[in-house]
Amino acid sequence: MNGRVYLLIIILFTILMVVFIYFIIQNQRLYAIKRRLDHYHLLASNCQWIFFEYDCETKTLAGINQRINMNSYIVHKEDEKKLVMINQRIKKGEMVHACLRLISGKEMHWYQVHLLKTGSIIIGMLMNIDAERQEQERLKERASLDPMTGFYNKVITKRLIDEWLMSADRQHIHALMLLDIDNFKALNDELGHYFGDEVLIGFTEQIRRLFRSSDILGRIGGDEFVVILQDWPKAKTETQLVRMRQRIRQENEKGAPPLDIAIGCAVRQQEETAEQLFHQADVNMYEEKQRMKRQKINLDESQGKDQRLPPETGDFEGL
Repeated sequence: MNGRVYLLIIILFTILMVVFIYFIIQNQRLYAIKRRLDHYHLLASNCQWIFFEYDCETKTLAGINQRINMNSYIVHKEDEKKLVMINQRIKKGEMVHACLRLISGKEMHWYQVHLLKTGSIIIGMLMNIDAERQEQERLKERASLDPMTGFYNKVITKRLIDEWLMSADRQHIHALMLLDIDNFKALNDELGHYFGDEVLIGFTEQIRRLFRSSDILGRIGGDEFVVILQDWPKAKTETQLVRMRQRIRQENEKGAPPLDIAIGCAVRQQEETAEQLFHQADVNMYEEKQRMKRQKINLDESQGKDQRLPPETGDFEGL
């Protein structure tokens, strides 16, 4: 009897020891996991990423390292198709990486998003990348601009013109204006390229002052520029173009040296393409150059006649 009692005590003691050791091991494991989680929380709280969980069953969203209210955000209209593709990939269990524009109130921000679904839970990381996108846009803009004048380069100018013509309001029209510095090559050869560059920079500064910020200003050649006058009321177009040509000439006649500017205009009447407008403006500019040459020849001839006339003198004293 005593032997059985001792045996039972030993078995119970052994069981208790096993349970005790098990709980110690589990407690150590939980402590190690807690320490790791604390490390992750510390890392997460000091980084720019927002970690979150979304429960698909309860439709609840919780921020792990920051309090977030995603209900105040809506996806930018242009990114809605991208959001549909993201949902499809998440349902397939794929890890999703994407950049989205989220709008809160009147503010729009770019976010980099990483998402993964495990069971009914979607875990994700979110980071604001406004600064990166602004830098990308700045580099993109620099690549699209003529480095000397700050106007759009030839490729970008034509692309912008095509885009604006496609979205043009039928109640307003677009006018295209070509500007060419006449005999600029001769000026460059005579006074040097450095002086020629300064002339171009000064000319483009004048042009920038004369036109609106909404107009497209482009440099499409060494001394050739294009301006797209956007959304001009039809009734004012012809009058405004004449006035603009006069102002451009008046500004450049004040310069040193004064520049002869040939200007060709084309007004979009119906569905003309950018190529057709360019052609019409180029034809008009060529005709104006020919007219300017004829005026200069006539002026030179009249000055030559004046120089050949006998001088008027007072040699009548002997009469």
